This record gives sequence, structure tokens and C-alpha cells, in this order.
Amino acid sequence: MQHLQNKPSLNPALPKVQDWLDEYFYGDVNTHKEFLELGQTIPFSNTEFVALFMEKWVDYFDNLYEQKRLFGDVLELSSITALRGFKREELRLIFSNKTLPENYKYYRVFDYFTIVDKEAQNFFIAKYNKDNESLDDIFLALLQEAIEKEIPMLKQILFTPVKYLVSITSLYRHAYILGRSGSGKSELIKYLFYTLYKNDTRQQKSLCLLEPNGDLATQI
Repeated sequence: MQHLQNKPSLNPALPKVQDWLDEYFYGDVNTHKEFLELGQTIPFSNTEFVALFMEKWVDYFDNLYEQKRLFGDVLELSSITALRGFKREELRLIFSNKTLPENYKYYRVFDYFTIVDKEAQNFFIAKYNKDNESLDDIFLALLQEAIEKEIPMLKQILFTPVKYLVSITSLYRHAYILGRSGSGKSELIKYLFYTLYKNDTRQQKSLCLLEPNGDLATQI
């Protein structure tokens, strides 16, 4: 990766990252559906969201690079490349080891990881593509490293808790709550009962608890 000690202030109009978060986590909130808040979640813990987010993020900085390419100086273009990060599918491309060196120029991810020839690509693959790790695990680990070293603005975006909402209609389906003793299974059920009862101003919901020991039923 490129490590720049004195990055220039690009001051581009940053991508609408809040819109991306809202679209994924609260996409249906503006519909007629009723939602229940189940605490908070860290966006980075959701691999599929991170993969979709980085698709948009990388595309934004690649477009910015193209806009600056003809008139921007080398340091500015290097900074844009460092800020772009990488997509999950770009890692898959590198690990496939099928791209010829003369075609590296068509894939900016090779520039991002400073892979200039087959020797560098083979070294990268040997270092990161471990047999006992999935592509998702490698993607998240490398991205976290990039966030710490080159893209600190992503730390605030991807590691700031957001509300975790579920639609009331999703509770009509069967669910199985798993967790070791003391992990909070009963507390979650109590929270569901309390929140549903509290927010049911029109008294349209019916709740029924069947519990063999009686402790949880007594508390609720």
C-alpha cells in the first residue's frame, strides 16, 4: 500500500456516506411498515454491508481520479489512490493470479497495493491468501489495516454504532435465539415484550410466552 506522510488537502465533496448507511440499514423506514429498535450494531461487523459500501467508496474515488488525472499533480493523484481502498472482488481478482502484468494498468487495485509485476503479485498472494481464511476474513483484515494507516475517515463511518431496526412483520416468522448461558437471550426476550407493549398504543398486538421454568414468565 502507499503510505504518504504529507497528504495534500484534497477537499473533494465527500461521497454521501450517510445516504449509503441509511439506504442499507433504514431503507424501509419511510414506508408504512412499523419498526422495532433492537439496540445498535457496528457497520463493520456486517460483511455484506462493508462490501457494498466499499464498492461505492472505490467507485467515487476512481471517478475523482479520472477527473484529476489530466490536471492533478502526482502527489494529489497518489493521495486519491491511497484513499480509494479496495473492493472485495478486486482481492478475488488478485488472488486468482490470472491477470497478466501488461494488463495491471486496467485495474487500479494493482496500483493501490503497489503490485508492479508477477513477483510482487505472487508475494502478495503468499502473504495474505491463507488456506484457512475465507476471502471475507482477508478482506476485512486488510481493510481494517488500510483504515488504520491510510483511510482514518472510514473508521468514524464504519465503526460508529447505528440503530438496529427490524420490522414488526418480521416477528411473525419463526426465530431461534442462540447463545451461551448469560449471553442475554432472556434479556432480549424481555426487551421485545417490553418494547412491543410500550409502543402498542392502539393495542393491536398479542404476546404469548410459554416457558417451562417460570422465572422468565414471572419477570415479564
